[in-house]
Amino acid sequence: MIEAVNDRAHGMVTLACELVGISRAVHYKWAETDKVYAERIEEAKANPRHNEELVELAIAGLIKNLKGGNPKAVQDVLSNFNTAGYSNSKKGAEEASQVFIGFGLDFEEED
Repeated sequence: MIEAVNDRAHGMVTLACELVGISRAVHYKWAETDKVYAERIEEAKANPRHNEELVELAIAGLIKNLKGGNPKAVQDVLSNFNTAGYSNSKKGAEEASQVFIGFGLDFEEED
């Protein structure tokens, strides 16, 4: 279970339980009765690598949805994108295109 939390489930206990085939109730019972187990699980969950992995997965999913034209993904990115100075501006369009290219997206200006 500890290995699953640390190496395969990105620090998420629920996913680790599914991967090893136990219920969350079993996991919490183990943690309640075995302090060493509980400490090792907490250490595995706190591994800073997990945050980096989850951010990478989220970005990969976002890029996939943007490339697929998912309107919700596009709307979310644009609503969180600082558009000040970008409207009706060739320079702004060029800067915006660099952001999209940085995410591996094709950016074509319409004529």
